[in-house]
Amino acid sequence: MAFSVYVVTTLRLTRAQKRQLEEAKRLLEARTGRSISQGETVEMLSRFALDKRAMLVESIEEDEETWEGDPLFDHRLTFAAGRTNEKTIDRLLYGRK
Repeated sequence: MAFSVYVVTTLRLTRAQKRQLEEAKRLLEARTGRSISQGETVEMLSRFALDKRAMLVESIEEDEETWEGDPLFDHRLTFAAGRTNEKTIDRLLYGRK
């Protein structure tokens, strides 16, 4: 018996990035003829990018985006949570159980 294990990850996307992801999803759905989840879309795009590493590096060098205007990407922000361990971090992130 095989079990599928999922890891949940949250991606913070700008509106433009979200539109691009949705456009890629529509293209892939048209090509495959079936509904594709956002996770599958990200997987296919990641696989393509890793298969075409040289193109990926070139596109990054050509299109450097800055996050200077986004306050959530301010690297000066720090949070002091005191002494922590795995249980403390879980409690801070997910609340008490």
